[in-house]
Amino acid sequence: MYAKTFEFNGLLASNLNLYIMNFDGNTDGAIDTGGEVTFNTSKPGSSDMWYMHSSTVENPLTFTFQIGKYDCDNDIEETISREEYAFIMSWLQRRDGYKWLRFIQDGYTDTYFNCQLNVKPIEWGGKKVGLEVTGLCNAPYGFSPEQTYTATLLPSVAFSLYNDSDKEGELLFDKVVIKPTANCDIEIINDLDSQYCPDKDYSTIIKNCSSAETITIENRQIYSTVDSHDLGNDFNFLYPRLIYMYDYNNLIPYRRNTYTVKSGSFEITLTYRTVRMVSA
Repeated sequence: MYAKTFEFNGLLASNLNLYIMNFDGNTDGAIDTGGEVTFNTSKPGSSDMWYMHSSTVENPLTFTFQIGKYDCDNDIEETISREEYAFIMSWLQRRDGYKWLRFIQDGYTDTYFNCQLNVKPIEWGGKKVGLEVTGLCNAPYGFSPEQTYTATLLPSVAFSLYNDSDKEGELLFDKVVIKPTANCDIEIINDLDSQYCPDKDYSTIIKNCSSAETITIENRQIYSTVDSHDLGNDFNFLYPRLIYMYDYNNLIPYRRNTYTVKSGSFEITLTYRTVRMVSA
């Protein structure tokens, strides 16, 4: 991956005259893309064959790059002052969790990495000439820009979302906000659920909803603005999800998810990012 600058937590590095540089002569541009798959296998004592039971991705995405200060107008490399260094450290090396990073480079501008950064100064002649940045992501892949869908729904009304993910499987929405427009029980089904889990009757059900409340599902937790709503009993904990399946026998991808309201009247807002696989 090659890039000139980057954006972290909404701030573009080039606005601070910071650009991706190289101070140690390493120009291969390689990154560890994570995604190594571990296969769990076993071999019966009477057999020469190993059998796979499951597979998991063990390592998150990690990468290292170097940055320095550069005056584009005058074509001058600059050192980093003490005040600038303090601001950069507070911006990049944070203690408040993962933040979104993207590299400004063709093919990657719309790929975001949810990561934490560690920063080390690069010094020469007693002055800070640059910084080495190491990123540790929360996943072995990147993500799309945030996508949002909002609709007001009634029983038997359907809507569709297209899953443009690079990774097969299910994707839970980052955030679901439901505002009932009447006192009702809510049930939503996805037409791909029956194919994805054919042995399970999967639908999202929330009972005893009130028109006076807002229900939010986020990070596998659900809560309501009405404290008396007992969601522990009224929610079936089958979260709405976005599915991507591939029929390898017929070479057919299934990406369009059609959701149908079986019961309830409500406004819904779905917020999500799809998976972007990256390579060095």
